[in-house]
Amino acid sequence: MNQGGLGVCNLQAFNLALLSKWWWRFFNDTNAPWVDLVMHNYYRRRKAHNLHIPLTGHVSSFWIGVLKASTDFASGTHIVVGDGHPTRFWLDHWVRNDTLASLFPNLFALARDPSTTVKSQTRVLDGNTIWDPHFRRWPNLFLRANIYNELICLLTFLQPLHLSTLSDVRQWKLKQGGVFTINSLYRELTEFREENNCFW
Repeated sequence: MNQGGLGVCNLQAFNLALLSKWWWRFFNDTNAPWVDLVMHNYYRRRKAHNLHIPLTGHVSSFWIGVLKASTDFASGTHIVVGDGHPTRFWLDHWVRNDTLASLFPNLFALARDPSTTVKSQTRVLDGNTIWDPHFRRWPNLFLRANIYNELICLLTFLQPLHLSTLSDVRQWKLKQGGVFTINSLYRELTEFREENNCFW
């Protein structure tokens, strides 16, 4: 692998991979004392599963560093949905290898809440749980053929998917076995940036 000059690019990628390890621990070692501390300090009234929410007030320099790795970490994860409570319907990777926001961009633009959860997009009808995506302007969906077609495709896509009583599980898709490794993310970051000639 080309190290590139003084190796600055690879050092920064390796640092992001190291910081991402903390996200993996954050979501999987939920009983660890440090996770309780982070939750208490920064996420008491927030959804900690949303890696992209801005934090206000005093934030430790360590956690600021961890936050910088959130996008790279999220890109390597896939969520196996159980009850759907923490997983974001549009923005998380829980279907195929993409987000619903990317697969259905016109519908995403009309979403009532872009950060809404999977669970919140369902409702109970006659004892059965059905999918019920929430949009800002339902009537307008039928005025444009491309939006109407996206809606039909989305509902058809969701129809065979069912929630359960189990908790959502975050898996690592860059490594066989679904467990995060620093090396797998490091390789992904360096290969991507070398292919795109990105020097930073």
